[in-house]
Amino acid sequence: MNLPTHPTALEEIMAFLDGELSGAEAQAVSSHVAHCTDCSRLAEELHGTSRALSRWSIPSVPAKLEHAVADAVKKTFPSHGAREVDEGRSLRPWFIGLGSLAALALLFFVATPNLLRSRMAANEASAVGSLRSLNTALSTYSSDYGHYPPALSNLGPPVSGGPANEEAADLIDPVLAGGA
Repeated sequence: MNLPTHPTALEEIMAFLDGELSGAEAQAVSSHVAHCTDCSRLAEELHGTSRALSRWSIPSVPAKLEHAVADAVKKTFPSHGAREVDEGRSLRPWFIGLGSLAALALLFFVATPNLLRSRMAANEASAVGSLRSLNTALSTYSSDYGHYPPALSNLGPPVSGGPANEEAADLIDPVLAGGA
């Protein structure tokens, strides 16, 4: 899968499964996954992982543990802990909040590197796409005008909206022609 000749990257398959691709991109990846055994197997593994995570639930705090903590609070903070337990207040909301905080912290520490890797991969894919567009535009410009353009802006659209010419060949979009 990591060979330069493989047309679909892992990130593209993940984006396809998450529904993050445009229609044309989704169609291309879907077609590739349908015919490539490696990508098909990988897509099934990723889908299985997604299903397993969606079924994941955090069990509630056992009553025995809650009472043990309440007793420990009474012993540690006799005036404060005894009053809360005696008034019938439960420590369950506190545990739920603490568990939620721990889950969020875990999610943050697990998800952040993956998000950064995904963003880096997306940026790399965008850069590769831009280079491919430039390569095609340069080839077309050279075959149409007999030489390469003197500046990147010569590959962009005409400023006045007129027909394409040697100064503005209209082969790439204005953002790329501006160097971004």
